[in-house]
Amino acid sequence: MNNSRQVDEIVRLVVERLRSGVADDREPAAEVMELQGSIVSLRDVEGRLDGIERVRVAPTALLTPAVQDELRRHGVAVERGGMQHVRAVNQPRIQLASPAQTIQVFASPERLASLSSVGKNGSIHVNPCKASIAETVTDICARRHASAGQSEMRFVWWTALPFAASAAIHAIGDGLRLACLHDPMDLGRAIDEMQPNLILLDDRHWPAYQVVKVLRTWSTL
Repeated sequence: MNNSRQVDEIVRLVVERLRSGVADDREPAAEVMELQGSIVSLRDVEGRLDGIERVRVAPTALLTPAVQDELRRHGVAVERGGMQHVRAVNQPRIQLASPAQTIQVFASPERLASLSSVGKNGSIHVNPCKASIAETVTDICARRHASAGQSEMRFVWWTALPFAASAAIHAIGDGLRLACLHDPMDLGRAIDEMQPNLILLDDRHWPAYQVVKVLRTWSTL
């Protein structure tokens, strides 16, 4: 009887060791971070890459230069493709703009007519420019101050006089962080470097469809 019990105990210990060995031999699953959105900026990955081996983004997502540098520094690979089957680890969620966080667009009446579709978006509002550049800057500042205490309001000024507008903003635009974009790809870099609340677009170089693209992208970041 004692021998039988000893055999049972030995078998039990052997089985436990075998199970433990199998578990120890398994390679840990690669840590994958899923990043959603059309633009991935530095704030989406900064301080979140420890232990991460790969990030997965949408096929058309834009990674800003600062993000690419940060991923290289941590040795993190980038994958593009569908994300529904990814085991997301330490996943940062890009916050969508809340209803209180709106984009106010200023342009000439002729230009505003080409933005009629985007104007139906609840977070994007179109406004005709005032009679003078100084009055438009004053209007923008007044709207910014009126929204104090809420999510910060954003502005896009689509103008034929970008240099005069820029000078007026620097002279009287208290609290405005101006970014002059030359290409849609500049949006992610501007967000990384300075978190602008006013974007200036030269209407001689920015067709309506690209302005719409910037508005829709910025409204979701």
